[in-house]
Amino acid sequence: MKAAISTKEGYLKKEEYLDQAEDEYLFSEAGDFYFEIRKRPGSSDFYAQLETELQSQNLFKVVEYREIKEGYARISRPSRIHLNQEQLLSVKPELKSLKENINLWHHLYGFISVKEFIKKNKGECLKKIEIVEPCLDVFQFLLNNYEKNKGLLARQIPHGYSTKLIGKEKLLLKVFQFWQFSVLGNGDSLISWKDFFRYFQLLKTPPEFRIYAPQVVMQNKELIDFQGIINNENLNEYRWPDLKGSLIVENWESFYALASMKLPCLLIWGGGWKASLLKSMLEKIPKPLFYWGDMDKEGYEILGFLQNISKTKITPLFMNEESFNLNSHLKQKKEIYFGPFKDLHNLQSIYEFVCKNGYQIEQEQIEIKETEFRKYWLWQV
Repeated sequence: MKAAISTKEGYLKKEEYLDQAEDEYLFSEAGDFYFEIRKRPGSSDFYAQLETELQSQNLFKVVEYREIKEGYARISRPSRIHLNQEQLLSVKPELKSLKENINLWHHLYGFISVKEFIKKNKGECLKKIEIVEPCLDVFQFLLNNYEKNKGLLARQIPHGYSTKLIGKEKLLLKVFQFWQFSVLGNGDSLISWKDFFRYFQLLKTPPEFRIYAPQVVMQNKELIDFQGIINNENLNEYRWPDLKGSLIVENWESFYALASMKLPCLLIWGGGWKASLLKSMLEKIPKPLFYWGDMDKEGYEILGFLQNISKTKITPLFMNEESFNLNSHLKQKKEIYFGPFKDLHNLQSIYEFVCKNGYQIEQEQIEIKETEFRKYWLWQV
C-alpha cells in the first residue's frame, strides 16, 4: 500500500507519516506502510537534510532508491521508505485496542460502514471515543424499533442512552447524517436535530389534542359542553363518569360538526398522522374506542397504526365498503399505490381497493344526519 508523501525543506515529516500509517492500520488490513519521497522544487539541499534525518531515527527504513542527476553525475537517492506495524505500535501502543474496538463495532453495527464513518469523523470520534459505541447502539435501536418508537419523547425510548444522546450529542447527529448519505443517498447536506426527530417521528415536547366532552369532571368540578386540551401531563386530572366511549376524528371540520351533536363520548381531533401520538393516552380515555377518518390510503393506515399500538380494540366508523359505496359520488383521485400493504383486518379489501385505484373520500364531505349518527353510536356502545 502506498501513500505519496512529500517532505518540506528536506526534513523528514515523521508525524505526518505516522498519522497516515495510523489511518491505514485502523481502517484497512495493512501491516506495512510505504511512503514515496519526492524532492520539492527549489530545495537544493533536500537530500542532504533527508539523509541526516534518516540517520537520526530508527522507525523508517529506506527500501527503494532512484537515480538522480546532480551536475554531471547520476546519484542514487532515497525514493521510498517503510514503516512496519510493530514499529508503529511501539510509538502508538493505544492503536491496538482502538483497532479491536473499531473492528468489533464494524461487525456489530451493520447499518453503516463503521470504519468509513470513524475515518471520516476521526477527530471527533477519537476525542469522544467513549461515546462512539453508545451513539451507534442508540441509532441501531431506533432503526430496529422504528414503529414502536413513533410518537415517543426521547426520555420514553427504552434505551439507557436515549435521554443523554438524542437531541444533545453531536456525534449521534453525525451518525444520522452519514447513514442518510451512504444508505438512503440523500446527499451530504447539513442535517439538523429537526430532521432527526422528523425522520424517526419522535417528540421534543409532549403532544396535545383538542377534545370535546358533553360532561367532564376536572379537579373535582363538573364541566358541561367542555372544549379543551389533553396531554400526558394533564390527562390524569380528568374523569369521565358519564361518557360511553371515545371517538377519534381525523379532520377538524368533522370534529367541529360532531361536537355540536353532544354525543355521549369523548371526542378527540386526531389531526391526521398526529393521531399516532395518542399512543400513551389510549388506555386512559373512556372505552370503547372508535376511529373515523378519510377513506384513502392514509386514513386507513392511521387506523391500522392505532389498532396495532392499542391494547384495547379500536372500531372504525363509516370506513367500510358499504360507506364507500354510499358515498362513491364523492370520491376523488389520488396517487395509485400497489403495496406493500398494512394489515387492516376486516377493512383489508376496501383499503387495498382505494390504494390500487387511487381513490379518496374525505370524511368532512360525507353528510351524516345527527339522528342516524346518534343511533349508530348508541348501538355500538
